[in-house]
Amino acid sequence: MATAPGDPILELLRRDPQLVLDALRHRCLGLGSTPAVEGLLDIGSLWPGPIVVARGSGGARRALAVALRSGPDRHLGASWIATRPTLQARANCPPRLVLLVPTRRTADDFARELPSAELIGPRQIPRVRSSKLARRRPELAVLAAVMHGRHDPEVARVAWLACAELPDDRVARYTALIVDHLPAHRHPQLVDALRQLAEPGPPSAWRRDSGGYQAGRREGLDLGLGLAADALLDILTLRAMFLAPVDRDRIRACRSPCELARWLHRARSVDSRAQLFADDWDGQDDQDDQGRH
Repeated sequence: MATAPGDPILELLRRDPQLVLDALRHRCLGLGSTPAVEGLLDIGSLWPGPIVVARGSGGARRALAVALRSGPDRHLGASWIATRPTLQARANCPPRLVLLVPTRRTADDFARELPSAELIGPRQIPRVRSSKLARRRPELAVLAAVMHGRHDPEVARVAWLACAELPDDRVARYTALIVDHLPAHRHPQLVDALRQLAEPGPPSAWRRDSGGYQAGRREGLDLGLGLAADALLDILTLRAMFLAPVDRDRIRACRSPCELARWLHRARSVDSRAQLFADDWDGQDDQDDQGRH
């Protein structure tokens, strides 16, 4: 199964290549105990995934070529054999194949099929439930949600809250990625709440008119508003803007997604509660609104 160069999971590794070294920290890569990321190598269409060049404490180097696979691929071994000499020449160091897989079963299958490959799957990615860690490394939090969210919705919730401080385009992409790996039948309210953020367009007519959709939408909206309120309060606390109880109650009682979204956007730059709640604040809101049109 080939992976497009723009795959959103691979984007996580490009933005935080240390994820690869952290996941393989217990493997013998010949780099010592504290390898560091030297950089990313791009060889174009010859290898669409990220290639992380790592350097060990003794000066040894390895090129870790990452491929994303969700199931058997009988062509992968031959493709790797053909690509390896070019990769070694470009990186000027020995290359290693690293497979990123979504399930333990897939990891076990590839361990038998390609025993020389390094594997990153649910066993290697921790369940991130710490908000502090998730904010510091949002790509790790999102990857944890991809790996574990289907069985642990708290990991997905923490990942989404960590995305609140990122640029809008990354929030949309990362939220969509989290939703794609949450089984709707197990966590319908959480999925519906996040889907409204990842897919802002209106639902189809048949879905909009169904009674089940309307009931689920109300429940999902309640959960989504609660998540947004928690994220807003977390950001303000992180910025040392401590609100009076009446202001915190106002945020938690807000029923307007648009107003909560505006407060969330302002929370990253305002200096006072007056600016946060002002109806006519002339700060970054207006500049951003003009930029969208």
